[in-house]
Amino acid sequence: MLASVIVPNYRNDDTLPLALESLERAAERIGRDNVEILVIDDREGRGLSWARNQGLDRAQGKYVFFCDADDTVEPNFFARPIERLESTGADFCFFNYSLSPLKRQYDLSGREVLETLAPAFIGYSWRDLFRALARPWRFMSALAEKREPGSVCRIAFRRELLESGPVRFNENLFIYEDAPFVCECAIRSKRVVSLPDVLYRYTPGTNGIVRTVTGTKRHWLYKSAILLERKRLDRLSGGRLKRYFGASQILGKLEFLLHSRRKYGIIFNHKPPNGL
Repeated sequence: MLASVIVPNYRNDDTLPLALESLERAAERIGRDNVEILVIDDREGRGLSWARNQGLDRAQGKYVFFCDADDTVEPNFFARPIERLESTGADFCFFNYSLSPLKRQYDLSGREVLETLAPAFIGYSWRDLFRALARPWRFMSALAEKREPGSVCRIAFRRELLESGPVRFNENLFIYEDAPFVCECAIRSKRVVSLPDVLYRYTPGTNGIVRTVTGTKRHWLYKSAILLERKRLDRLSGGRLKRYFGASQILGKLEFLLHSRRKYGIIFNHKPPNGL
């Protein structure tokens, strides 16, 4: 099997047929028998990370792709990335998607992989923060200058890389779960490449999970989980990641503590209870 594509489906029965139709067309470019389309139904709402992990456990293709059930792909969705991966021996390949093009094209190897991709996905360093503060009139855009949209739907992965850990999605992260996944892939990769082609068509939703959980208990559970996830990735990298996410980590802890103080009246000039 040459390619596997994982399609999580949670109440997208109205858009799923169009997504599958576009994947079928793309599969024809490399031979329909060379592609397995894995639709993972998540009727119980266990989350995107859970559904994608189920797909990864079942995938048999040499290369792994992702597609959301409310999006579509271009006819060369499989063909062009596989061609690029085969010709370069790279571990994964970025390509463009309609919502946002890549900030740059990539052909990275060795230490360049982590040094370039960690700042794009894992968080903000103190250097990033101070540079952005020097331009307060455009603080947010300055802070995000090096950031890439983290969606795995714009990446073709060599399955051998994903099984090396194995690399899986953190199921405690139900929003922004792609970025840590991509960062772990970067830690384990020897070479990463990209294509300028737009191969994925993103359809903005009106009821996205980010909108529905912001400010809720689940949002703060995510905040806690991402603090731990960054620490795990840093350990996995041998301590090479801290300088890329130091500001995000400290600011995240402060945000979490201020929220706890407002909600529960915790006074932080005393020793916090175990677990905080």
